[in-house]
Amino acid sequence: GRTLSDVFLEFEERPIGAASIAQAHRAVLRPNRPDEPPERVIVKVQYPEVSRLFQADLANLELATRLFAPENIEVAKALRKRHENEL
Repeated sequence: GRTLSDVFLEFEERPIGAASIAQAHRAVLRPNRPDEPPERVIVKVQYPEVSRLFQADLANLELATRLFAPENIEVAKALRKRHENEL
């Protein structure tokens, strides 16, 4: 793995925003090539437990859908797939 200093010239530890699943931090990317300028970015840092909690929530959603609205199970499965790709 790479360290923060390998990837960023600057990384503000204090978040500029926070929500239930992540924080946003200002940073400056290291250029890939010497002729490239540094790029200012916002980095989303996801809380470590989010993926596990979402998996439990989505499993419960699928179970409830199977029990109470089985005709909508494909919607529940599509939600799980979408969130698995994002997390």
